[in-house]
Amino acid sequence: MKLKRAIVVVESTRSTNDRWIKALEDKLAIKSKESVIICSSFKIAEKLFSAPRLNILKTIINQKPESIKQLAKLLGKDFKNVYNDVMFLADLGLIELVEKGSPKAIKLVPKFNELELKLAA
Repeated sequence: MKLKRAIVVVESTRSTNDRWIKALEDKLAIKSKESVIICSSFKIAEKLFSAPRLNILKTIINQKPESIKQLAKLLGKDFKNVYNDVMFLADLGLIELVEKGSPKAIKLVPKFNELELKLAA
């Protein structure tokens, strides 16, 4: 799978709703090689762009760990904390969790190799 860029936009819920309404009214077909993740506050963007989570993403992309346990070992971090961060990143759609046989064997697959932060007006 070829990795692509994710654009993280910080904007108000109202701005997001207005953009969706305009897109639906105009029936815009958006074709892009980029994915957009909307954060409704700086607090949410801050959680995404924390140093530990960015380090997790970098490690997944560069070292391709076979499991969350292996990722935690590579990072020298507690499994539970790494697990929670991995679940947060998976919920955002930045990584994919693929079962390898048993539910305890989960492969971490990055979906993006580049993140861009945009602050909407």
